[in-house]
Amino acid sequence: EAATELKGRLLEFTVPKFSDRLKNMKLLYTFAFVGLLGLALGDAEDVLNLSKENFTETIKGDIPTLVKFYAPWCGHCKKMVPAYIEAATELKGKVILADVDATIEKDLAQEYGIQGFPTLKLFQGGKMIQDYSGGRDRKSIVNFMVDALRPILSEITKDGIADLMKDEKAAFVMISGDEAKEAEFEKIARAAKGGLAGNGAFYKASAADAEALIAKSKASAGQVIVKTFGDDDADYSTVDVSEELGDICKGAATPIFGELSRDTAQTYIESPCVILFAEPGNAKHDDQKKVMTAAAKQLRGNGKVLFAWIDAKELGSFKDQLGVTADPAIAIVEFDGLTKYLFEEEFTADAVAAWAKKYIAGELTPNLKSAPKPEKNDEPVKIVVGSTWEELVMDDTKDVLVEQYAPWCGHCKKLAPVYDELASVLSDVESIVIAKMDATENDAPPPHAAKGYPTLTFFPAGKKDKPIPYNGGRTVREFAEFLQKNCGTSFELPEGLGSAEADAPEEEEEPEDDDYEGEYEDYEDEEEGDEEEDEEEL
Repeated sequence: EAATELKGRLLEFTVPKFSDRLKNMKLLYTFAFVGLLGLALGDAEDVLNLSKENFTETIKGDIPTLVKFYAPWCGHCKKMVPAYIEAATELKGKVILADVDATIEKDLAQEYGIQGFPTLKLFQGGKMIQDYSGGRDRKSIVNFMVDALRPILSEITKDGIADLMKDEKAAFVMISGDEAKEAEFEKIARAAKGGLAGNGAFYKASAADAEALIAKSKASAGQVIVKTFGDDDADYSTVDVSEELGDICKGAATPIFGELSRDTAQTYIESPCVILFAEPGNAKHDDQKKVMTAAAKQLRGNGKVLFAWIDAKELGSFKDQLGVTADPAIAIVEFDGLTKYLFEEEFTADAVAAWAKKYIAGELTPNLKSAPKPEKNDEPVKIVVGSTWEELVMDDTKDVLVEQYAPWCGHCKKLAPVYDELASVLSDVESIVIAKMDATENDAPPPHAAKGYPTLTFFPAGKKDKPIPYNGGRTVREFAEFLQKNCGTSFELPEGLGSAEADAPEEEEEPEDDDYEGEYEDYEDEEEGDEEEDEEEL
């Protein structure tokens, strides 16, 4: 009975302090309960803890080293711990998996441009080789690191090709005989390899050894045979070495219609994605998946868009954020800015494929979400909705500072009284507009979409094509001084603003999502609080 009740649940406990270094770290690891489930977890000691004292020495060797930059308060980091430890144990003695607490090792985090958590980077020979963009599960991490042990371009024989054709992973095989093309192919492979997350590899082979592949694709010397991800349903095609080959490889190495989840997100979010929201076990949605799979096959290997489905129950808040209400619930999403295109046509495989091709050709217009226009808008801080962005923010006669916020965001809540006071203080300056928009209910035009909360942007009068991101201090005086410097109309700062220190709001709480775009210096090490609800909502 106990085993049944506990099955699938996660228990949290603090890892023993294995070294003096760990005594100063507030890291809460999350492990699966294995005594009752019979699962085999790895040893936490197999993950090396790095600091500025041992970082350079660790990464300078020839052994591939995967470094995870994390924050103790980050929910995503904690959820990833079991898989990361299991991968470290499985790969022990072959590669190194390491951790850096970025809230303590701020110099290292700044050096490598860490702006979200967890961020994983592969090092070898003292250099950062590539970012890790694969899933956060054990298998994805192991595949990635095994792939890191291989040469960029491996020579493969007839026997190796026979095994390759049985493997579900994608493969890209150049037919030897053109040295210039081989050199160009190796450069493309080096750049593209990191985006494959261990789901594909690059080879070269003689025409004799590649006979079985050539029979499927009719390739000749200097050309590349592309085998897509899959075993029995893999496709084979021939492409020339070109700038588009990298995108083709990314598309070919991704499952034709896989699940986009928290574990696999990094595989998909770097490319535009055609998404179906579906509930597992729902017969109607299972039929919809079959139609989407057929559509995906028509664009397989194009490298321009990926196809995936999302669990509509587990990630229903993301569906709501996109504003997808139709059935079937389908959208093309560009994750950089969350630009989306909603499918509103007859649901057939051909129609979905044709719609995706229109997107690739640049023939679709993004859908922008908007809350109703407010009946009154006479408070000092003006309310902007999606449908009034052009009218209020892009008014060429006004200097407009606009905040894009989320109601659940702790940073936004702490900024609110300061922002309200700023608007009141400057209410007599008619040329200045202090505005805000709920970015969970409204979409800004794609170039200005928020990537984190709050996002503050200044749109100067007469120069709306040159907006200025606001990254300064969050006090009334600092905001006012910024506006005084950048506004087209001069004005005097009102008396009695006081010093920046006197106006300063209380220290901000930590960001709850790994897309936070704030200044890194603001990160402080905190005990875990009640942030899980915020994180899940995002």
